[in-house]
Amino acid sequence: MSYAWELAERAKEQLATLEAWLQEETLDVIDAIATSPTPVEHPRRRDEFVQDFVRERGGTRYYVFLTLSLDEVRKVLRIVSVGSYSRKP
Repeated sequence: MSYAWELAERAKEQLATLEAWLQEETLDVIDAIATSPTPVEHPRRRDEFVQDFVRERGGTRYYVFLTLSLDEVRKVLRIVSVGSYSRKP
């Protein structure tokens, strides 16, 4: 069952710091996760989990980390934070 999703204020601010193309990729990944969320427990918090993905563009590798929370009663996936790191391979 698909979940609705929402961005926490912190996640909105962090998403806005990414390049436009990477923001779009991130939103696509969030849509895919919301279709069938399968939480992998966050090592420090039981109510949150982390999903990550990697993209390459222009000779740079981008790593994006999403901290998520799943409200199974309301069927809402909450994006708590968006982290990123990039490097030349």
